[in-house]
Amino acid sequence: IIIDKEEVGAFCRKIVRSFVSSETADRIFDFVHLCTSAFRDFMTGQLREAVAMTLMCCAGMLIFRFPYAVGASAVMGVTALIPVFGAWIGAIVGTLLALTESPLKAVLFVVFIVSLQTFDNTFVYPRIVGNSMQLSGLLVLIAVTVGGSMFGVAGMILSVPAVSVLVTLMNRRLEKRQNEEKAKKQQEDALYPK
Repeated sequence: IIIDKEEVGAFCRKIVRSFVSSETADRIFDFVHLCTSAFRDFMTGQLREAVAMTLMCCAGMLIFRFPYAVGASAVMGVTALIPVFGAWIGAIVGTLLALTESPLKAVLFVVFIVSLQTFDNTFVYPRIVGNSMQLSGLLVLIAVTVGGSMFGVAGMILSVPAVSVLVTLMNRRLEKRQNEEKAKKQQEDALYPK
């Protein structure tokens, strides 16, 4: 599908244009473009956050002299692509690696990861993903929390792009309404000068 995406896209456009009016087809294509852009921006933010998580984890592990800092941090970064809870999967690997050195190191590693995850989930993740999607960090945090509680991991992944699309559509609607009111006022001012 990716190799032939232009042909598949052209075929889908033909199907849509054959069943709906040109105006409706344009609306559908605009909505699909808006959704793909939102998901692309979300994935860009996810990748940036995963890199940030990897670097923070590696720095902390090196400072506190945990074993296998680079390898465990790389696993943390890859699993951090799953919003909010993904890094916990990587934490299990890091804990097992720290356990090979001593049980105390494993306990200290768990304390370190809990602290790092709390900091990341509260401050870093919402800011990085929010900036990539031009949403406030609080809105990202709410979207991930609500989406995750309602639909699990799929909800966490799809909630932020969905909120981005909704915010964009609302902003477009508000801008259209403001332009209509402005045009109406200009028309009234032209008819009834002061």
